[in-house]
Amino acid sequence: MKKPKFNIGDYVEAVPSFLDYEGPEFLTKNTTIKLEKPRRGVVIGATYRFEGEFIPGRKVSQGYGWEENRESNQFIATKGVLFWQIREGFLNKPFEALEEDIKLIERVHFHCIRLGNSKGKDINNPVKIPWKNTGWTDWSRRALSEVMKNIFKENPEDFPRDSKGRFKKSS
Repeated sequence: MKKPKFNIGDYVEAVPSFLDYEGPEFLTKNTTIKLEKPRRGVVIGATYRFEGEFIPGRKVSQGYGWEENRESNQFIATKGVLFWQIREGFLNKPFEALEEDIKLIERVHFHCIRLGNSKGKDINNPVKIPWKNTGWTDWSRRALSEVMKNIFKENPEDFPRDSKGRFKKSS
């Protein structure tokens, strides 16, 4: 058996991919679609997704008219595609990427998830993997902070505070 290219815990940059279904009336075929923007994260595993064709079931009468008999639908797999699962933050849902769209940034050190930084592979300066990646940039956080400060200053009666300056719970 072939050795996998990536280990669980490797820090990578990848272009997300997924299988999409196409077809006019019935789902007839699925193909792999790639997104444009690469994302960074940690490899958490891999899975096979199957490409192939759907053969719709025959039409049967169900009392109120003609309906599709879902029991006779078939999927004929033509090939299996290996997708690597990558997570941007510990609570984020993993996205999937094809092996050729993944670039290794940092290898796992001492068989654990602790990562060196991407510049000098320094084990004492680890890459910080967020608890949850919200997609907010530093600029957008600062801009929202400034907007909220202005709202607090203009409408102090809408945001009551206690003697220590903390916000009071609304009752």
